[in-house]
Amino acid sequence: MGQIFDDTSYLMVKPRNYRQIKEEIEEQIEETLPEVAEIRDATVLRNRKTFQDFQSFKDFCKLLRDENNEIVRR
Repeated sequence: MGQIFDDTSYLMVKPRNYRQIKEEIEEQIEETLPEVAEIRDATVLRNRKTFQDFQSFKDFCKLLRDENNEIVRR
């Protein structure tokens, strides 16, 4: 978990992990995905976040999005 300059929070991965994940997904879907911008000045809030299953990941992403939307509204 990382927080950027505007206090919004995101799930983040190291560049080498991102490349590996991206390549695996592209291989499975047989398409090229767009690049994601690298963020260098993020404050690490939590070094590791794990999920029990895909639903817990989706629930967490929704919560994160809702919290970020509240920050943006303020």
